[in-house]
Amino acid sequence: MSDDQKIRYMGLDFGTAYSYMSCISPDDGESVKLLASKEVWYEKRGIPSFVWCSNKNGKIQIKVGAEAERALWNDPGNVVSSIKMKLTQKEPFILNGRSFSAREIAGHVISYIFEKAREAADEKYFEMSPKDIKIVMGVPIRFGDEEREILTSLIREQGFVDVELIPEPVAAALNHVKKEGKSCSEVLVCDVGAGTFDIAFLTRNLVRTPEYPYPYKEAASDGGFLAGNAIDEAFADYIIGKFGSQWSPELIARVKDKNDHERSRFIKQVREFKERISTEKFIEGALCIGNSYAGVSLSLEELENGLCHRIVDKSKV
Repeated sequence: MSDDQKIRYMGLDFGTAYSYMSCISPDDGESVKLLASKEVWYEKRGIPSFVWCSNKNGKIQIKVGAEAERALWNDPGNVVSSIKMKLTQKEPFILNGRSFSAREIAGHVISYIFEKAREAADEKYFEMSPKDIKIVMGVPIRFGDEEREILTSLIREQGFVDVELIPEPVAAALNHVKKEGKSCSEVLVCDVGAGTFDIAFLTRNLVRTPEYPYPYKEAASDGGFLAGNAIDEAFADYIIGKFGSQWSPELIARVKDKNDHERSRFIKQVREFKERISTEKFIEGALCIGNSYAGVSLSLEELENGLCHRIVDKSKV
C-alpha cells in the first residue's frame, strides 16, 4: 500500500457514556470517516464506555463495551461507567474482589476503542500505521494537567506517539468556522453530552503559541453534570413518581438508593426508554425492579414537561 493511502489523522471522542473514533480519508483529504463496522460498533451510539469485571466459574475476565453495558442487568456491582469523569479518583474500584485504579479502568476502554478502530481500518478503510498517525482528541474544557497527562499516556501506550488534546468547545468552534467559511470574533458553545455538559464563551486568540496554537481561546466557561447522566437520573425519579404505585415501598426504597445496584439496573432501562421516546414520541412498555414489572406509557411532550422542573431544581442544588 502506498504512503498516500495511509491514514494520517485520527480523531478520538472518549465519551462519558459512548466513545467514537474517526479518520481523515487518504483518498479525500476533506472527508472524515467514522471507523465503525456493524459487527463491532454501535453505529449511532458508539462504543459504550463501560468496563465489567466478570467472574465465570472462578475465572476473572475484563469485558468492555456493549457486553459490559449489558452486565448492568445481572452484575451491576462489578461494572464501572462514566470513568472519563473519574480519572483523578484516588480510591480504587473493587470489582469481584480485585482492585483497579481509575487509570487502569480508563486504559481498558481506550485500548478497546483502538482495537475496534484497527479492525475497521484493516477491513473496510485504509492502512493504519501508528508511527505515521496523529491522534487528535477533544477533552472537556475544565480538564486540568492531571487528566490530560493520563489520557495522553494511555493513547501513547497504544503505540501512537503524536497526540494532541483540544478543548471540546474549541474543536466545535473550529468545525463551525470551517463549515460556515467565515471566522467569528466570539463564539458561544454549548456541549450537551451523553454524560456531561460543557458551556464555553470563546474569543479570538490573538497571541498564538506552540502550547496553544488555536484561533480561539476560552473567555469564560462553566460545566458540570447537567446532561445525559443528570437527565437519566431525573427521568428515573419521574418514572418512580408517576408509576411507582405499581411497586412495593421496599422496591421503591431500593431504586431510590444510589448505592443500591438495583438503581443501576433501573437507570439502564430508563436510558433505553429515553432513546426510544426521542424518535417514537410515544412509548409503551414495562420496567422492572427486582422481579416486579410495571407498565409504563408516556408521550414525549408529557416527559419534557415533567423533566423540565426536575432538572431545573437539580441544577440549583
